[in-house]
Amino acid sequence: GSGSGSGSGSGSGSGSGSGSGNDTGPLAELVLRGAAVPLLEKFDFNNLPGLPTTLGRVHAEPAKIYVGGPDLDPEERVDWNGWDGSDRHASVYHLMRGAELGDPFALVNLGRMYMHLPNGFRFPEVQKNVELGIRFTILAAERGSVAAKIIVANASLTGIGMPKDWETSAFWYKEAVQGFFDGDDAHQALEDGINICAAPHEVLAQLGSMYELGGFGLVADLAAAAEYLCAAAESAEDAGEYQKASEYE
Repeated sequence: GSGSGSGSGSGSGSGSGSGSGNDTGPLAELVLRGAAVPLLEKFDFNNLPGLPTTLGRVHAEPAKIYVGGPDLDPEERVDWNGWDGSDRHASVYHLMRGAELGDPFALVNLGRMYMHLPNGFRFPEVQKNVELGIRFTILAAERGSVAAKIIVANASLTGIGMPKDWETSAFWYKEAVQGFFDGDDAHQALEDGINICAAPHEVLAQLGSMYELGGFGLVADLAAAAEYLCAAAESAEDAGEYQKASEYE
């Protein structure tokens, strides 16, 4: 079987990326030789599984191993006769397949890739497209990625990539806070590389500031603001960030 009908991903390997940049998109040159890899412009945003799937994670794991990251411990890196195990083609293939199967790790990293946020996959071919990145990131947030929840909250807060709406922003920050402290999501938070997004005390402080000011659809609530800032101070103190804790008090 050949590819998807447009010829952009057919099995020949030659011409999968050359001379058709307007048709195949920024990852065309990364198509695996001899494989009909689904290109990102063919990505079906409407038919993803509603919950993360085991098969999606099966693809997401080799995606980060083949690229040597993200956050891959040095002892996990492989070295076979001088080859470190990295393979950009295989990495992007598995990342895309994982995303199609609803894996939040794959989805959030595709979102980061398009928004040119730190993501660990380092594909310079990807042209910045914040709106497309947000679409991937929202899907990841809906499927439990704490990092994605923070990115969507930031976008709603600033109006970059989506409408400025502090009520929406507050919703996603609260979801992220729940993810930080919920046992089921703790491992997911670490897998997402949440450390490059925000610490729990920073999210809590942002909520406190938003409720103190109000605006952009969010009703000011000084009692809620005080509660979040108090929680931020406690969280910062628990993390050894004593200067931050004193700033929140």
